[in-house]
Amino acid sequence: RGIIHVAALYLLWRSSERSVRLCVANALAVAREHGADSLAFPLIGAGTRSLPSTRVETIMVEAMKQADFDGSALLVRLPAGAGA
Repeated sequence: RGIIHVAALYLLWRSSERSVRLCVANALAVAREHGADSLAFPLIGAGTRSLPSTRVETIMVEAMKQADFDGSALLVRLPAGAGA
């Protein structure tokens, strides 16, 4: 068990498609290196208002499919208003 922290923000507290893709790829690489067999991701970079959550979800799913990770990767998306 553990936590892999990634930050998809760059200058001016914004995220980009590239930063989200890199975060997913790097987190999965770290998980693989440490022998993890599963990972759960929140929507990375969607809270900065630079990318809509639906776009972030698409980017993340694509990045997960392209990654060299044999375990399971789960995308966790809370319903609108949850936790607010």
